[in-house]
Amino acid sequence: MEICLGEGIGKLLFGMTEDEISSILGLPNKSYTDDYGDRFIQYFDAQLILKLESEFHYRLGWIEAHNSNATLFGRSLLGCRKQEVIEFISQKLNSEIEIEDLGSFESYTFTEVWLELQFELDRLICISFGVLFDDNDQPLYPDMKNNY
Repeated sequence: MEICLGEGIGKLLFGMTEDEISSILGLPNKSYTDDYGDRFIQYFDAQLILKLESEFHYRLGWIEAHNSNATLFGRSLLGCRKQEVIEFISQKLNSEIEIEDLGSFESYTFTEVWLELQFELDRLICISFGVLFDDNDQPLYPDMKNNY
């Protein structure tokens, strides 16, 4: 499962509806809505949490990958040490890093490309990333026509 920043993961593309996602992954194992009205769907076997944004008609806008088979820039990074991951990603991206210590884990965010790396006990535990936005704060969904 290759992560393509700003586009999606594997066959899942930002902008897809829940029905389109279900046609690829099946029905989710768990779903819930947060205080902002956004819907989250979880796929246990795929080890993915997907956020459907209410502001944009419940289209896929954020992905959390916990799957060790997920690759970023062709490399499997989940479970790797923080220094190794940050050095590798920093070589690939020309983006500032925001670091936040949240107690039980640390978050390293590359804000220009909407990429968040979560580390626990010095190991990467989650790769989260989202759709990119234009200057008018509208999502830049990838062209989905070629995937059906």
